Amino acid sequence: MRTADQARLLPAGLHPAMLAPYFGQLQFSVWPDVAAYNTFWTSATPALTRAGKPIAFVAQESLHDALGYEQRIYETGMVATRARNWHDLFNALVWIRFPRAKAAINARHYDEAQRRASSANQRTRVRDALTLLDESGVIVASDAPELLDLLRNMNWKELFWREREKVAARMRFVLFGHGLCEQTLRPYVGLTSKALLVPVQPNLLAATASELIAALDAHVSRWCAESHIEPAALHPLPILGVPGWWPENEHADFYDNTAYFRSRRSAAVTASGASETLRHD
Repeated sequence: MRTADQARLLPAGLHPAMLAPYFGQLQFSVWPDVAAYNTFWTSATPALTRAGKPIAFVAQESLHDALGYEQRIYETGMVATRARNWHDLFNALVWIRFPRAKAAINARHYDEAQRRASSANQRTRVRDALTLLDESGVIVASDAPELLDLLRNMNWKELFWREREKVAARMRFVLFGHGLCEQTLRPYVGLTSKALLVPVQPNLLAATASELIAALDAHVSRWCAESHIEPAALHPLPILGVPGWWPENEHADFYDNTAYFRSRRSAAVTASGASETLRHD
């Protein structure tokens, strides 16, 4: 979405299910200024970076230091934020809902950059994976390994149509990537995310939305610290296929669009993208 379009508020016909974790804080009739984003915290205090600095959303034009984006966040807590910009607003909202995960992503970016400070190319496979999750990620939680396998192996019609009732009961899809959140304002067939698959215990699926998000926040934080994360741990997910997220997927033939619902061209992936089963006590 270009800057000229970002002054518009939520578009008519927006499908709120996709943005459920953030929708309550999007009910404004005029754009709040960047300083107001710091009043959105649902906890008594803001999140902290791994360096112990409180997160503060600061108008980008007011920052005149030479620090890089992730370095500034880690060392000062200041998140450079553009006014009247959906991308940056969603970034703030994801910080508010997933503070541990966002702090972990920032810390890992910072550590990776410091390790390669003398290199001409500071990008690594780890940083590529972090960026994919941060921009385009969806967290998929399920207590049914067979459903996660269908997603992993890109068996879309089997998963989203033939197992539709089971998906509704035993899977949860949570938007995490702030770039993806922005794209859902004007969704299109072709919109695809990168999914982090998280096996969970059944009682977590029965927990409240806030309890589920807190558990997923902690899980993503731990995942970011794993030594060998890479882009392949994140799985393509055509999000308009998720039941309840797009009106057209109420018809079986929607899943026959193989340009969107692509099949696997290689052997089944063995890595799950998650190393533990989450519990809710």
